[in-house]
Amino acid sequence: MKTIEELKNAWEQNNEDKSFSTVYDQNLFEKIVKSRASKHTNESIKYFWPALTLQIIAYSLLVHFGVKNLVNSQIPWFSIGGIVLFIPYTYMLLKKFKKLAKTELQENSAISIHEYVSKQQLILQSFYKFKIRYDIFSVPASCALVVLLIYNYVPEGILKHLVSAFSLYIILLVGVFFVIRAENKKYFKLPIQNLKIILDEFNA
Repeated sequence: MKTIEELKNAWEQNNEDKSFSTVYDQNLFEKIVKSRASKHTNESIKYFWPALTLQIIAYSLLVHFGVKNLVNSQIPWFSIGGIVLFIPYTYMLLKKFKKLAKTELQENSAISIHEYVSKQQLILQSFYKFKIRYDIFSVPASCALVVLLIYNYVPEGILKHLVSAFSLYIILLVGVFFVIRAENKKYFKLPIQNLKIILDEFNA
């Protein structure tokens, strides 16, 4: 696929040489840029539904544990804490990806194309920055919550099994770290970088 710079050069050559066989009109330019941008944006959008599904499952499990163990003075509070922990992420997930899905190309002009790509990049960057900050405290807290819930059902509780509980916590923390690292690279870091490349080509 031709880069934006190559298309610009082709247009310039076409204006100078009327015998140039291929006509690059504005519509073709828009389609190529939008297609390239959408390809990278769609990669990020693939993250949305699995993430939302996991959020729904997490809320369901937390409510289930809380309601089922109302007589237990600890588990309902763990459940409430987990729900409160996940609410900001769910809110931002819905807000940013709804905004991303509504991003549309405006009137046919070079400026509108630039704004279209730039807006997509800014939305993804905004959510990605939030996600990084959120993960810093939510991942350790979520792993701790899982360990607490598990050891609540272990005889004698977590205080009698501190070594195994801590080992499980570290395993969960490391595992989640590598999953999130790969996830961020695939769905956010690379698409954002590729959108920046398109903008750089556009401005060249």
